[in-house]
Amino acid sequence: MKNISAGKEVEVMNKRLKKILIILGSLIGIAVVVLSVKRITYINNKYPNPPIVVFKQGEDIQGSNLKIKVVDSDIMDKEVFEKNYAEFDENPDNEQLMNQEMKVMVVKFNVENNGDKISRFVFANFIAQSGGWSNGWNLEMYRKINDYNENSIEVKPGESKELKLVYCMYKSQFKKSHWNNLESRKFYIIMSSYPVNNRIELSIKR
Repeated sequence: MKNISAGKEVEVMNKRLKKILIILGSLIGIAVVVLSVKRITYINNKYPNPPIVVFKQGEDIQGSNLKIKVVDSDIMDKEVFEKNYAEFDENPDNEQLMNQEMKVMVVKFNVENNGDKISRFVFANFIAQSGGWSNGWNLEMYRKINDYNENSIEVKPGESKELKLVYCMYKSQFKKSHWNNLESRKFYIIMSSYPVNNRIELSIKR
């Protein structure tokens, strides 16, 4: 009888221990969630979402010395781009992408220095964005279709320059319905993300 009673006591203690462990696990989980929420709240308060400023294609954007604007934007098949501008080089690192259907967006900028000092137009971080898709400009094509090699250009007082940025889009990056009707989507050039999200809304040729 004593052995049976002892066995029952052990069983009861094990059940109690399991309950205690479950409660402790729940409390730890709650504590982690609370701390995570506090951390997210702290980060959001310290780094709030930046205000979004949208310029239109063709609209002058005045900086300290430089005035820039997008004067033209177009989306075309890779074959049309290569016929009108330049051919893409074979790149083994991008073979998988290059072998699938591709479209190319060409964005033409005008930059004018209306100040009294030599200034540089820096566009290294200009990103094309549409919904969940985004991509940086293609350096290879930039060098082929412009007279510049660097990701910034010097503009003298009273001088005006033009350049084209090329953005590649691949079929695997879009839903089929979107891919077949890219021209109807809204595309932006994101010039800066923080502390102000400055972007240019493009007017893609239909």
